[in-house]
Amino acid sequence: MLHTDPAKRIKISEIREHIWYTKFYDGPADPPAAEVTLATPKEIDFRVPS
Repeated sequence: MLHTDPAKRIKISEIREHIWYTKFYDGPADPPAAEVTLATPKEIDFRVPS
């Protein structure tokens, strides 16, 4: 959300202090392209656990 009120805006210093920014974390590593497969509807279990 874009805040137009300057008091509510996040400051660059707050972003730079964030652990993901300082440790260069962008999520888990992507699997190699050869290992990526798309699930077909038959492979997906649509049942709701009881």
